[in-house]
Amino acid sequence: MAGDAAAPMSRRIAVISRDGVGVNERLHRAVDVCLFEVAGDSVRFVERRALPVPTGRVFRDYLSLARAAAGCRTIVALGFNGEARRELEARGFRLLEARGAIDCVIRSLPAESFGPPR
Repeated sequence: MAGDAAAPMSRRIAVISRDGVGVNERLHRAVDVCLFEVAGDSVRFVERRALPVPTGRVFRDYLSLARAAAGCRTIVALGFNGEARRELEARGFRLLEARGAIDCVIRSLPAESFGPPR
């Protein structure tokens, strides 16, 4: 399809992080999601999007998380529970568990990690 070749691909990744520096938080403890953009070899912080306050001890508002991560294909966190994995993968997200500096983790991701949810 000729129109598809010219369409820019989103190079954004959603990361669950306590400090915006490291992948260091599990999804069920998330209070926000950090969006990063990749351009060449650089990784740039774009914005931090707040998530709703959990009604219990565990975050379960996956629709709000999907909205906050709009434009990203991949969500990176220290860990995901089974319910989160089912709900978010059903919405087209790729979920990756990782630990470490955000820029290093993002640079190590395969090309299919980028783009909008499927």
